Amino acid sequence: MAEVLRSMTCIQCPRGCRLTLGIDAGLVTSLVGNGCDLGPAWAKREVEDPVRTLTTSVRVLRGREDLVSVRTSGPIPRRLLAEALAVAKELRIEAPVALGRVIAENLAGSGVSLVATRAVERP
Repeated sequence: MAEVLRSMTCIQCPRGCRLTLGIDAGLVTSLVGNGCDLGPAWAKREVEDPVRTLTTSVRVLRGREDLVSVRTSGPIPRRLLAEALAVAKELRIEAPVALGRVIAENLAGSGVSLVATRAVERP
C-alpha cells in the first residue's frame, strides 16, 4: 500500500499546529509541522487507535428528573462508542443518584466506568 498524506490540526496545546502525516497501512510513517513535543504522540494515537470520552444520559426511575447526565471516567477506544451508547441507552437507575456514582463498570468491555455527573433526588 502506498503512503497517503493527511493533514490535521493538533489540539494538544494552544498553538494549534497544522500537522502533515504520512500514513501507510493505517500506521503513521512520517510527521511534520509540530511546534512542540506533544503533537507527534497525539497524532499517532489519533490515527492508529483514537479514543474519546463519552458523555450521555441514563434514565432515572422515581427521581425528580427522568435523566441523569453521565460520562466515562476516562477515554475509551472510538471503535467502542456505538456499543457503549447502546449499553447506556438500556440502563435504568433508581433514584437517588449521587454525583460521582458509578452507573456501570467496564462499559462495553473498555475497562472504564460510566459515572453520574450530577445528583438526582427522589421527589
